[in-house]
Amino acid sequence: MELDTLAPDHAADPRLTEDIAGLINKVYAVAEKGLWVENATRTTRDEIAEFIGAGEITVARDGDRIIGCIRMKHLDEHTSEFGMLVSAFRSEEHTSELQSHHD
Repeated sequence: MELDTLAPDHAADPRLTEDIAGLINKVYAVAEKGLWVENATRTTRDEIAEFIGAGEITVARDGDRIIGCIRMKHLDEHTSEFGMLVSAFRSEEHTSELQSHHD
């Protein structure tokens, strides 16, 4: 596994921003099931591009595959916040298993 804080120029890569937004939305759909309106979108490709452009997105990769990410925003020299912390599911079967536990 490799961690990589994405350089701002990666914000222009529509496939990358879509992959990250898709991963976040998929994980949050399971984790927040029943808390929000069904099929709510947690983030968009454009929002992820904005965060990448600001140097706020770090991804975890297994080879070429993104298996996790986190948004870290520095508020001042002593304070930061994080969000959108997600990890990919081991498999689609595991995703279905998790969803059934929320029903």
